[in-house]
Amino acid sequence: MHQRSGIHKEKNPHGKKPKIAVIAANPSQSKHLETATMRIDNIDCDFVHLRGGEVYSQDSRIPTLKETATPLDDALRRDFTVNSLFYNLRKKYVEDWTGRGISDLIQDRVLVTPLDARITFHDDPLRVLRAVRFAVRYNLDLCPEIQLAAMSPTVHESLHVKVSRERVGKELEGMLTGKNARPCVALKMITDLKLAGCVFEFPPPHSCWVVRGDLQGVAYGDCAVSQEEQKYAREKSWEEATAMLQHCSLVLYSFEQFACTKNNNNNGEWDGSSTNATATTVDHRLFYLCTFLHPLRNMVCVDSKGKEMSLPAYIVRDSIKFPNRDVAAISTVLKYVDEMRSILQSYGGQTNHQGGNDATMICRLKSGLLLRSLKEHWVTALLVASVAEIQSMGLTSSSSSSSCLESDNKDELQASMIAEKAFRFYQDIQTHNLDHCWKIRPLLDGKAILESLGLPRGPMVGNYLEEQMKWMLLNPKGTRHECETHLREMRKRDLEMAASSVASGSSGSVHPNGGNEKSITESDGKVETTMQQHGKTKRLHLE
Repeated sequence: MHQRSGIHKEKNPHGKKPKIAVIAANPSQSKHLETATMRIDNIDCDFVHLRGGEVYSQDSRIPTLKETATPLDDALRRDFTVNSLFYNLRKKYVEDWTGRGISDLIQDRVLVTPLDARITFHDDPLRVLRAVRFAVRYNLDLCPEIQLAAMSPTVHESLHVKVSRERVGKELEGMLTGKNARPCVALKMITDLKLAGCVFEFPPPHSCWVVRGDLQGVAYGDCAVSQEEQKYAREKSWEEATAMLQHCSLVLYSFEQFACTKNNNNNGEWDGSSTNATATTVDHRLFYLCTFLHPLRNMVCVDSKGKEMSLPAYIVRDSIKFPNRDVAAISTVLKYVDEMRSILQSYGGQTNHQGGNDATMICRLKSGLLLRSLKEHWVTALLVASVAEIQSMGLTSSSSSSSCLESDNKDELQASMIAEKAFRFYQDIQTHNLDHCWKIRPLLDGKAILESLGLPRGPMVGNYLEEQMKWMLLNPKGTRHECETHLREMRKRDLEMAASSVASGSSGSVHPNGGNEKSITESDGKVETTMQQHGKTKRLHLE
């Protein structure tokens, strides 16, 4: 009897002596082997028969097994030689039935299949993704036979037909998180092995979804565009995604090093009231995924009813079956990453003569509104924007981040400066108490605004709630009374302008609340209200 053990989450809640349990075979649930389980020295152990003589069908990765098998049969059916080692409990030594498992693991540090790699991967194509995960996590090389088999269109088709998207997502999750995970290396290997399209799968050709948008200069989804052109565009997008990944380590390392330096200089505190303990941080897992999917951010999927969703959202939801919270987070980051990049480009972050950051270098309104849209994902979006900026400048970065700050490479120095600029923006957000601004409660709720401004019930109040939040972002120390006074003055101007428009017979654009179009903006450090009246723009300074 072959023994394998693993620690499970299940505990014995009553402290009773555990018994041997038998989990029956259930082919309908893809469980073809009976298993016994018990607890030994506080470890849950599973006991299974030796397996071998497997027969695979064309549309399933779950084999039919013969009843009896030898240790050699069981070793040869394993995915890789390093996984085919047995420990003899009685003789207390490792048995290597393939004759190369130990040398592959210890001396050669290479991943090899016991049998022909093409047959092994065709029978169970999930092993292709396991090969990537093992190679990256345990720093093993892929043998040439595995590399060729992994790039085989036949294996790719088997991966699509035989493996559920949930299992694909689970393997990908193992590459992104956990001990010794190296997401950049794993995602690059997926692309190099031509597996990106299998993992991050587009909607199938005959599904209810149609993919549209400009992808690498190709009008994807256009009837005039051939399948070969669309395939070329997809491959180019994965290449761009891989090129962006090379900057991730440098950006993360530089950003975190600047943070550590600032933390040491300031005894753990920022210049503002926010501290490192409460400041928003980057989500590393989402950072890598958003960076890899960045080239697809402007692509949309349209179903038969005309309903749209972004292509990255479809991929995360349907292709890798990640949780809905990941779908929402990645969609949000990629929706606003271009706006974050625009802010980063215009941000100076220079220091003044007193050594502090110039307060006029950060636009409180624009930055605050963006943070309110991104919420806790704004730092992740900031770093993705930094990577996109580095990529757009054609800079090259080393995948190693350990010495990027001391590097003599001009490209890496320039890329590091962009990361420093992102950190200064991050620091300014903390200094000006804009972090967590999405949690700010309005000074006046909808009911209070209705009563104070004498508004009729309806969507009109939403416009004033929005304007109130803009005012609060620009006036962080403002009082309820000051805010109410501002809204009343705004309401008065709206009514006057609406009356003026009616009297002059103007057919110009009228604001839903009764006045003409208006909004609060921030220009050259001054707060102004822009109003569109009779085709002319007037600016009123807010006192």
